[in-house]
Amino acid sequence: MKLDPGFKQFYQWCKDHDIPFIIVSRQVVLHQSNWRRSHTISICDVTVRLLLCSGMAPLIRAILSALIGEQDANEIEIIANDVTLFDDGKWDIKYRHPSRYVLCAPLGQAQLSRTHIHQPGIANSGFGHDKSQAILPYRRLEKPPTIFFLGDGVSDISAARWADVLFAKQKPNGENDLATYCKREGIKHLEITEFSQAIPILSSIVNGEKSVAEVMA
Repeated sequence: MKLDPGFKQFYQWCKDHDIPFIIVSRQVVLHQSNWRRSHTISICDVTVRLLLCSGMAPLIRAILSALIGEQDANEIEIIANDVTLFDDGKWDIKYRHPSRYVLCAPLGQAQLSRTHIHQPGIANSGFGHDKSQAILPYRRLEKPPTIFFLGDGVSDISAARWADVLFAKQKPNGENDLATYCKREGIKHLEITEFSQAIPILSSIVNGEKSVAEVMA
């Protein structure tokens, strides 16, 4: 079990700069709470392999404990799909933003189709957790923070449009679904291959050396 390259370095940089982590499903939200950093927030996709798309909080916590240490893992708030444990040992996923999956077999060929059940006031996504809902509360603030977003897949698309600085990270197999989507939709983004490559850019903006517009030009 391994974290994506550069994640530990990225995590340590944020920790050294007093930037607490909040994991959002397969993403990390970083709140910068002290003086000049009080107007900045970063969000990124950790992509720990065993998490799949459900992103169950207990599983994330256990994996992070093994990878970065129990103390650091316990200090990280996790916003994700959860799990209900039953007395008979069975368990069930509790989706934050439910969707219904229907198995059908048209013309004799089985396929999985996705039917979204809209619930008033509740976001729905095919991944059980609409990641844009982690960003929108900050966007609605009277003085919204600068938002950094790091992701690599289709589950990140809903959140990508709300970022000030968007990093599209290449997967180990060379694919970059988020970058492909951004190019097609004309969304400005920066392509990286590992987390540590984002550090100089975050640092330049946080320290006032460059503006968001300059970075994204």
